[in-house]
Amino acid sequence: MNKDILIQVAKRTQLNVRQELPPKAFLTEKQIERRLSVGSYGHRLMEWMKEQQPERYQTLLEEGDLFPTLVEVQVEASQTKEKMVKQLLNDPKIKAMDWLTRSKEITLQSDLMDQKIMREIVLIPR
Repeated sequence: MNKDILIQVAKRTQLNVRQELPPKAFLTEKQIERRLSVGSYGHRLMEWMKEQQPERYQTLLEEGDLFPTLVEVQVEASQTKEKMVKQLLNDPKIKAMDWLTRSKEITLQSDLMDQKIMREIVLIPR
């Protein structure tokens, strides 16, 4: 695997990562940990797979498919959350709330969004 390509990929925004990521990325677990600019969703998937699907995790790691999988999940989850947050912020009910109430509601809704994303995108068998 060309190290320069991986460095370039790490510097790209999440929207461009999926298009430029090589189909295989033969990285060790430590290299993946260091490159986990894939974000919290990718990291949580990796930890979940280690515990819940150790055989599948090891297969993806050995075949060079783990890092691309983590990046794809991170991108999809982040884009989904971004859309959900935009919808929430454009909600007239939210806009009509006072600052403190709005902050509390946004925090609550953000937690609920994370739970939904984890359940529907991140923590599914791969």
